[in-house]
Formats: sequence, C-alpha cells, structure tokens
Amino acid sequence: MIRHSTPKTLLMIVLLCVAAVATMAVYAGSEDGERGVLSVGPDVTIIDLLGVNTYSPASACPPGYVGDCRGYSIGTNSCNVGSVPLDWCDETSGCRTTTDAFHPLAPATVSDHSVIAQNLYRLKDGRFEQIGLSFLKHGFLSTNSNDSDCAWNDNGSPNTTCVGPPAGSDQLGLGCTDFYDAGLNGFRDLGRRSDVQVAGADHPPQAAGGSESNDAYDQRIVVAASDLDPAQNAGATYWMEGHYVVRDDARAGNGLNNASYRQATVGALPDLVIDMTGPTVREMPAIFAWQAMDPEVEIVQVDRLTRFVGEEADAPIAPGTFYPDYSVVERFHAARRVTTTGRGDLPYHYEYALYNMNSDTSADGFSIEFPGSAIFSAVGFNDVDHHSGEPYDTSDWTITVDQPSGTITWSAADAGANSNALRWGTLFTFWFDSDTPPTTMAHALDLFKIDEFINVPFLTAGDPVIFSDGFETGDTDQWSLSSP
Repeated sequence: MIRHSTPKTLLMIVLLCVAAVATMAVYAGSEDGERGVLSVGPDVTIIDLLGVNTYSPASACPPGYVGDCRGYSIGTNSCNVGSVPLDWCDETSGCRTTTDAFHPLAPATVSDHSVIAQNLYRLKDGRFEQIGLSFLKHGFLSTNSNDSDCAWNDNGSPNTTCVGPPAGSDQLGLGCTDFYDAGLNGFRDLGRRSDVQVAGADHPPQAAGGSESNDAYDQRIVVAASDLDPAQNAGATYWMEGHYVVRDDARAGNGLNNASYRQATVGALPDLVIDMTGPTVREMPAIFAWQAMDPEVEIVQVDRLTRFVGEEADAPIAPGTFYPDYSVVERFHAARRVTTTGRGDLPYHYEYALYNMNSDTSADGFSIEFPGSAIFSAVGFNDVDHHSGEPYDTSDWTITVDQPSGTITWSAADAGANSNALRWGTLFTFWFDSDTPPTTMAHALDLFKIDEFINVPFLTAGDPVIFSDGFETGDTDQWSLSSP
C-alpha cells in the first residue's frame, strides 16, 4: 500500500515541485548553445559529445549480461557556464593553493577534480531502457580552451570568450572548455561509481580500478551484443550520454545540468561499431530523448533537499558563497507513457522509466496504486547491471501484485549497503497492462539510504495544472490554470 503524505509533507512536495519547474526553466537543454538564466557560482556542463571508441568483442559477458559483450567509450567536451572559475585539480601535481571570494575557507584538495560517467540507452517498441554504463573517468588538468558555444555568466550577460583562471590548469575558467576524447575516457584504470557521493561530489583522489580483466568491456560502457544487433533490434533508436560530477559544481547547487545526450547509430555484426549523429542536446539527461521522440511521454521531477554541513568559519561567509554549509537538490526524473492495447479485457499499457540524476540517497522501491481494484498482466522490469568489480548486487527487483487493492510494487532485494538500488546515473524501466485507465493514481519512490518515500507527481484527470502555458517564457499573458 502506498503511504500518503501529511499536509506538511504535501507542502514540501509542492515547494520542491515549484523549485523543479524553476530549475528546468534555468537549465532548459538546447542544441545550439543558447541558454536562459545564467548560473551563479561554478557550473560545469557538457557542450558536446564527440567520437565513440568501439573495442574488440569479448568472448563472454560479466554477470547479468547475456551472450557476448562489447565495450565503448565516448568523447566529452566540458564547459564552465557559471560566474566563477571551477576547481579542476590535477590529482598528482597540484590544486588551487589560495582562497578567493567563492572559496573563502581553504585551498582546493585532490577531491576537487572531475569524474565523468558514460551511459547508453535504447528505445525499442515504445520501451526506453538503459543498456550500458561505464566506470568513471577521473579528470586531470584543464586545457582552458576557447569555444564560442561555451556561453558563461559575465555579470548577468552571456559571454563566449574563455577567461584563463587564476590557478591555470587546476581550474576550469569562465567560458573555458576541456575536451577528453573517447580514447582518454576509455583509458583504464577507471574508477567505481560507488566511490562517489554525487550530490556532495565527494570522491577519492585516485581512481579505484575495476576487475583488471583483459576483456575489452572491462570498466567501459558494457553492452550485450543482442541489445545492439540490428537484426534483433529493428526500428530501435539509441542515445549516448555523458555526465560530469565535480565537487565545486555540486556545492554551488549547479549539479542538475551536468548530463547531455546525443543520438547514436549501430553498425552490423560482428563489430557493432557505434557512431553518433545529429546535435548534442545540452544540459539534459537522455531520458528526455524518449519525450523528444514521443511527445505523449510525460516527465516529472522528483526532488529531495539534502543539507551538507561543512567546516565552521572563523568569520561570516559573504552572501553568494556556499561554504561551510550548503544544500543540494537530489533529483530523480520519472517518465510515463500510456497507450491502448486494442484488447477489451486489458485495454491500457503502461511504460515507466525512472532515472536517478544525482541522488546518493538512491531508491530501492517503486509503487503504483489505483483508486480501487484493478487487473494487471504482463508486469515487467528492466535494470542495467553494474560490472567490472563494482560491489553492487545485480538481482532484479521483485514484483508484488495485489489486484484487489489495485497495487503493484517493485522492490530491490535486501543485500545491505550493496543492494541493487537505483543509483545515480542509472535508469530502470517498469511496465504492465491493466483494465484501469490513468485516472486517479498514486506513485511513490521508496528511498534506499533513509526510511522515507517521495510521491511521484504524475498528473491525473482533475488535477490542476498551474501555469501550464508559457511558464518558462515569463510571458504572463500565456499563463493559465487548467486541467489535463
């Protein structure tokens, strides 16, 4: 049974939803480098995904993958679109050694460097799934290159010229880029995702290696060949995604625009070479590709505000700085598509995808409750399995169906700290058929590291839609109060 919120909790959900809408207005993704409201503080994002390395086939797959596998890596071009330089330490030879207005307490440490996640997704027969994920590339140095598409905040106005930072290559300057090609992002050893506290962006100074096997897929984006073979995936479309995590960026509250995606094509067996096509969609995770392909897909934000307590300062910290204490929005994106089946007994088909953008808290359950009894059939689940020495369990979530109460629940098996929770940078997929339309329904995410749940605010018939028209534009003449 889904737990229902108290009035106080409902108020918090409303406030977080408003914050989510505002954030999306700030970080609306684009294909041409144009942005809306400019960021305060350091803010790294990806302005382009460039190049794919396809590694030689492996004779086997890691646990959880079927058949033979392939390994891939992608190139990423990062950009500081904020208002101050971003710490970008070289782990082995130095960091920023001074303080400044935005970093008033202490010099940078080796934890103030970037890590880069790489993911692969597929849309096939109306189902959006993550089919591959990598370990993390630990960044080092910054080239501080110039790119006219890297627009940064120049006292509230966009500027496209790189400004070299005070700490040189140990920072990413305003409007400056740093390109890691696919070979560099696939160069091993790479680091485990489990070592990174993504919302606060705390991670070790050295990359923790994987299984050290000689398989081409080890630590890279691992994909089963059967998920890519064009002969077995007619009509499927694919997207690759890059995602940066940097402590400076996360502490400034700018970690929600760090992922960008780009469509990909897959060649024939035996090589299954992947190439990217079309423009990079900036500052949006790949789950939005599903909506771009099918406008009937609904996507909502599910947010939790997390407070981090840092060092105590001897003197008051100036407004606009984010030390010693700071708060971060941990965000999930939830997507839904409801179609008709043409069957009289079970006329509705439901597809869901849940993506964890940056929540270290993670989720280990998803529940759906209809207002009364309901019939369910063909209930399913798909996850993406961690690999190459990552400690997480790979067991599928169990499915519990209670038709008299109209409830379906998916739950991770209890494997302690290493349970197969929906971790940051991963997407799980859920589906079922039903006799009941999407009228009044309740959805909930059960959080993993704390005993809480969050309502997933999909709209249902009769729910008010505030400012449903033109909210992002700021044109009040377009604002309305309506129902779906």
